[in-house]
Amino acid sequence: MNPTCSVLCSVQNGREVTLSWEREGETLNHTSSPDLSTLLSLSLEIEYNSAPYSCVMNNPVSNQTVTVKPEEYCFDPVSRPQVSSRNKVNPTCSVLCSVQNGREVTLSWQREGETLNQTSSPDFSTLLSLSLEIEYNSAPYSCVMNNPVSNQTVTVKPEEYCFGASNDLVYGNINHQRSRRQEAAARRANQAAAEVAGESPRPLPPRDSLGAPGGDRRRTPRRRRAPPHLRDFVLDNGVTGDD
Repeated sequence: MNPTCSVLCSVQNGREVTLSWEREGETLNHTSSPDLSTLLSLSLEIEYNSAPYSCVMNNPVSNQTVTVKPEEYCFDPVSRPQVSSRNKVNPTCSVLCSVQNGREVTLSWQREGETLNQTSSPDFSTLLSLSLEIEYNSAPYSCVMNNPVSNQTVTVKPEEYCFGASNDLVYGNINHQRSRRQEAAARRANQAAAEVAGESPRPLPPRDSLGAPGGDRRRTPRRRRAPPHLRDFVLDNGVTGDD
């Protein structure tokens, strides 16, 4: 079944006046009235994908015709807009609202009844898009699409589309600062122990790329104990007579 819309044809009434709707020479309905002081009106449900209709007014000596093309009078219901985040860093972030364009369609951003910005385009073959910088601690925003017969609204809560700094990043920074303090304390303890023993401070293990102690974690090969009859010699293969 083809979608339809309702149209109304009106004219000032007169003596022996008839008002009718026609399509391709066929009279679909008609009306007249003896009350000459009122408007004469006649409505019709027209099919969107149909041939043109004609509203015809006539009396015994004249007639007037208005041609009605369905695509100029009927509108498709608008579709629901889609909202996506473009930049999620607070205190503001960017959101984009997009929807398929159509005849006499307007896309707008609103907040608490106030229109913040809006757009429209005569090119019906493209998407209609509108971006907005929203505040993180703000009342909800609304992306609204409408035409003369319908509208669709998507509510945007900033806390669902904008985010602060990553928890992992914050945790990593805390650990990084903590590991630096621990390294400084270890250096001081190493220096103090070396001064008491009269030796050079032992080097601390290297840090990895994130600033945490690590680096090369390969274990030093264990020295093998020499048999009793070779304990007075040091061999090239790492065997030693020392305990």
